[in-house]
Amino acid sequence: MSVRPSIQAVFLLTAMSLGGCATSQLFVESNPPGAEVAYVALGGAPQPIGVTPMMVTPANVPGLFRDQVQISVSKAGYHGESFLIPPGSGSVTGKIGARLSVDPLSKSCQESLTAMVDATDSVAQAQRLILRKEYLEAERMLTTMVQRYPAVPAFHSMLGSLLYLQKNLPRALESYQRAQELQPQNQETLRMIEKIKGIRGGAG
Repeated sequence: MSVRPSIQAVFLLTAMSLGGCATSQLFVESNPPGAEVAYVALGGAPQPIGVTPMMVTPANVPGLFRDQVQISVSKAGYHGESFLIPPGSGSVTGKIGARLSVDPLSKSCQESLTAMVDATDSVAQAQRLILRKEYLEAERMLTTMVQRYPAVPAFHSMLGSLLYLQKNLPRALESYQRAQELQPQNQETLRMIEKIKGIRGGAG
Protein backbone atom coordinates (compact mmCIF):
# COMPACT_ATOMS: atom_id res chain seq x y z
CA MET A 1 0.00 0.00 0.00
CA SER A 2 1.22 3.51 -0.76
CA VAL A 3 -0.29 6.96 -0.35
CA ARG A 4 -0.08 9.42 -3.17
CA PRO A 5 1.91 12.53 -2.25
CA SER A 6 -0.70 14.89 -3.69
CA ILE A 7 -3.37 15.98 -1.23
CA GLN A 8 -6.82 16.83 -2.48
CA ALA A 9 -8.89 19.61 -1.00
CA VAL A 10 -12.44 18.87 0.10
CA PHE A 11 -15.13 21.48 -0.41
CA LEU A 12 -17.57 21.74 2.45
CA LEU A 13 -21.15 22.92 2.46
CA THR A 14 -22.08 25.26 5.29
CA ALA A 15 -25.59 24.80 6.66
CA MET A 16 -27.60 26.98 8.99
CA SER A 17 -27.60 25.65 12.53
CA LEU A 18 -31.20 25.34 13.69
CA GLY A 19 -31.36 25.68 17.43
CA GLY A 20 -27.90 24.09 17.74
CA CYS A 21 -29.22 20.70 16.59
CA ALA A 22 -27.36 20.40 13.30
CA THR A 23 -24.22 18.25 13.36
CA SER A 24 -21.07 18.69 11.26
CA GLN A 25 -20.21 15.49 9.43
CA LEU A 26 -18.08 14.08 6.64
CA PHE A 27 -19.04 10.95 4.69
CA VAL A 28 -16.05 8.90 3.51
CA GLU A 29 -16.38 6.19 0.86
CA SER A 30 -13.95 4.43 -1.44
CA ASN A 31 -13.77 2.27 -4.50
CA PRO A 32 -13.04 -0.49 -3.61
CA PRO A 33 -14.75 -0.30 -0.21
CA GLY A 34 -13.24 -1.58 3.01
CA ALA A 35 -10.31 0.85 2.96
CA GLU A 36 -8.75 2.08 6.20
CA VAL A 37 -9.53 5.67 7.12
CA ALA A 38 -7.10 7.67 9.26
CA TYR A 39 -6.73 11.30 10.19
CA VAL A 40 -3.61 13.36 10.71
CA ALA A 41 -3.70 16.48 12.82
CA LEU A 42 -1.12 19.19 12.18
CA GLY A 43 2.27 17.79 13.17
CA GLY A 44 0.76 14.53 14.42
CA ALA A 45 0.88 10.86 13.45
CA PRO A 46 -1.89 9.07 11.51
CA GLN A 47 -4.71 7.84 13.75
CA PRO A 48 -6.92 5.03 12.34
CA ILE A 49 -10.63 5.71 12.85
CA GLY A 50 -12.45 3.06 10.80
CA VAL A 51 -13.03 1.61 7.34
CA THR A 52 -15.06 2.83 4.37
CA PRO A 53 -17.86 3.58 4.01
CA MET A 54 -18.15 5.55 7.22
CA MET A 55 -19.38 8.83 8.68
CA VAL A 56 -16.78 11.04 10.31
CA THR A 57 -17.77 13.65 12.91
CA PRO A 58 -15.92 15.76 15.46
CA ALA A 59 -16.70 12.99 17.94
CA ASN A 60 -14.21 10.58 16.33
CA VAL A 61 -11.88 13.18 14.80
CA PRO A 62 -11.02 15.87 17.35
CA GLY A 63 -10.60 19.22 15.67
CA LEU A 64 -12.53 18.25 12.52
CA PHE A 65 -13.97 21.40 10.89
CA ARG A 66 -12.35 23.48 13.63
CA ASP A 67 -8.72 22.98 12.60
CA GLN A 68 -7.19 21.93 9.31
CA VAL A 69 -6.80 18.14 9.30
CA GLN A 70 -5.84 15.52 6.75
CA ILE A 71 -7.87 12.38 6.06
CA SER A 72 -6.10 9.44 4.41
CA VAL A 73 -7.80 6.48 2.75
CA SER A 74 -5.66 3.39 2.13
CA LYS A 75 -6.02 -0.30 1.34
CA ALA A 76 -3.41 -3.05 0.95
CA GLY A 77 -2.53 -3.56 -2.70
CA TYR A 78 -3.72 -0.09 -3.75
CA HIS A 79 -2.35 3.43 -3.97
CA GLY A 80 -3.91 5.45 -1.14
CA GLU A 81 -5.28 8.98 -1.27
CA SER A 82 -5.16 11.88 1.17
CA PHE A 83 -7.62 14.73 1.54
CA LEU A 84 -7.13 18.11 3.21
CA ILE A 85 -10.14 19.14 5.30
CA PRO A 86 -10.23 22.92 5.83
CA PRO A 87 -11.73 24.60 8.91
CA GLY A 88 -15.42 25.45 8.65
CA SER A 89 -17.81 27.73 10.46
CA GLY A 90 -21.19 26.68 11.79
CA SER A 91 -22.55 23.31 10.76
CA VAL A 92 -20.82 21.84 7.73
CA THR A 93 -21.18 18.66 5.68
CA GLY A 94 -18.84 17.08 3.19
CA LYS A 95 -18.14 13.92 1.25
CA ILE A 96 -14.94 12.14 0.29
CA GLY A 97 -14.94 9.69 -2.59
CA ALA A 98 -11.55 7.97 -2.82
CA ARG A 99 -10.87 6.08 -6.05
CA LEU A 100 -8.01 3.74 -5.20
CA SER A 101 -5.91 2.39 -8.05
CA VAL A 102 -4.14 -0.97 -7.95
CA ASP A 103 -0.51 -0.88 -6.84
CA PRO A 104 1.19 -3.46 -9.11
CA LEU A 105 4.32 -3.68 -6.95
CA SER A 106 2.35 -4.35 -3.77
CA LYS A 107 0.24 -6.95 -5.53
CA SER A 108 3.35 -8.63 -6.91
CA CYS A 109 4.96 -8.75 -3.46
CA GLN A 110 1.82 -10.27 -1.97
CA GLU A 111 1.66 -12.90 -4.69
CA SER A 112 5.34 -13.72 -4.12
CA LEU A 113 4.77 -14.11 -0.40
CA THR A 114 1.77 -16.36 -0.98
CA ALA A 115 3.77 -18.51 -3.38
CA MET A 116 6.64 -18.78 -0.89
CA VAL A 117 4.32 -19.93 1.89
CA ASP A 118 2.65 -22.42 -0.44
CA ALA A 119 6.00 -23.83 -1.57
CA THR A 120 7.35 -24.11 1.98
CA ASP A 121 4.22 -25.91 3.21
CA SER A 122 4.31 -28.29 0.24
CA VAL A 123 7.96 -29.23 0.84
CA ALA A 124 7.23 -30.04 4.48
CA GLN A 125 4.16 -32.07 3.59
CA ALA A 126 5.98 -34.00 0.86
CA GLN A 127 8.80 -34.82 3.28
CA ARG A 128 6.30 -36.17 5.82
CA LEU A 129 4.68 -38.36 3.16
CA ILE A 130 8.07 -39.73 2.10
CA LEU A 131 9.01 -40.52 5.71
CA ARG A 132 5.74 -42.44 6.05
CA LYS A 133 6.58 -44.24 2.77
CA GLU A 134 3.42 -42.87 1.16
CA TYR A 135 5.31 -42.55 -2.10
CA LEU A 136 2.39 -42.35 -4.53
CA GLU A 137 0.76 -39.46 -2.65
CA ALA A 138 4.12 -37.72 -2.33
CA GLU A 139 4.73 -38.16 -6.05
CA ARG A 140 1.35 -36.64 -6.90
CA MET A 141 2.07 -33.66 -4.69
CA LEU A 142 5.57 -33.07 -6.05
CA THR A 143 4.39 -33.45 -9.64
CA THR A 144 1.78 -30.76 -8.97
CA MET A 145 4.38 -28.45 -7.43
CA VAL A 146 6.77 -28.98 -10.37
CA GLN A 147 3.97 -27.95 -12.72
CA ARG A 148 3.02 -24.97 -10.55
CA TYR A 149 6.59 -23.76 -9.95
CA PRO A 150 8.67 -25.13 -12.84
CA ALA A 151 11.56 -22.75 -12.13
CA VAL A 152 12.14 -23.99 -8.54
CA PRO A 153 14.97 -26.55 -8.61
CA ALA A 154 14.17 -27.97 -5.16
CA PHE A 155 10.93 -29.51 -6.37
CA HIS A 156 12.66 -31.22 -9.30
CA SER A 157 15.35 -32.55 -6.93
CA MET A 158 12.79 -33.84 -4.43
CA LEU A 159 10.83 -35.53 -7.20
CA GLY A 160 14.06 -37.05 -8.48
CA SER A 161 14.90 -38.39 -5.02
CA LEU A 162 11.44 -39.88 -4.64
CA LEU A 163 11.57 -41.55 -8.07
CA TYR A 164 15.02 -42.89 -7.20
CA LEU A 165 13.60 -44.48 -4.05
CA GLN A 166 10.92 -46.06 -6.23
CA LYS A 167 13.68 -47.35 -8.57
CA ASN A 168 12.21 -45.36 -11.46
CA LEU A 169 15.67 -44.39 -12.71
CA PRO A 170 14.75 -42.89 -16.12
CA ARG A 171 12.31 -40.41 -14.60
CA ALA A 172 14.56 -39.77 -11.61
CA LEU A 173 17.41 -38.86 -13.96
CA GLU A 174 15.12 -36.59 -15.94
CA SER A 175 14.07 -34.72 -12.77
CA TYR A 176 17.64 -34.37 -11.51
CA GLN A 177 18.80 -33.09 -14.91
CA ARG A 178 16.08 -30.45 -14.89
CA ALA A 179 17.12 -29.39 -11.39
CA GLN A 180 20.74 -29.21 -12.54
CA GLU A 181 19.78 -26.95 -15.46
CA LEU A 182 18.13 -24.56 -13.03
CA GLN A 183 20.91 -24.76 -10.42
CA PRO A 184 24.15 -25.89 -12.11
CA GLN A 185 26.32 -25.42 -9.02
CA ASN A 186 24.39 -27.92 -6.85
CA GLN A 187 26.95 -30.67 -6.21
CA GLU A 188 24.45 -33.10 -4.67
CA THR A 189 22.32 -32.98 -7.82
CA LEU A 190 25.38 -33.60 -10.01
CA ARG A 191 26.40 -36.53 -7.78
CA MET A 192 22.96 -38.15 -8.13
CA ILE A 193 23.02 -37.68 -11.90
CA GLU A 194 26.37 -39.45 -12.13
CA LYS A 195 25.21 -42.18 -9.74
CA ILE A 196 22.09 -42.94 -11.78
CA LYS A 197 24.06 -42.91 -15.03
CA GLY A 198 26.51 -45.35 -13.47
CA ILE A 199 23.73 -47.69 -12.39
CA ARG A 200 22.25 -47.60 -15.87
CA GLY A 201 25.61 -48.33 -17.44
CA GLY A 202 26.26 -44.81 -18.60
CA ALA A 203 23.01 -44.48 -20.53
CA GLY A 204 21.24 -41.26 -20.25
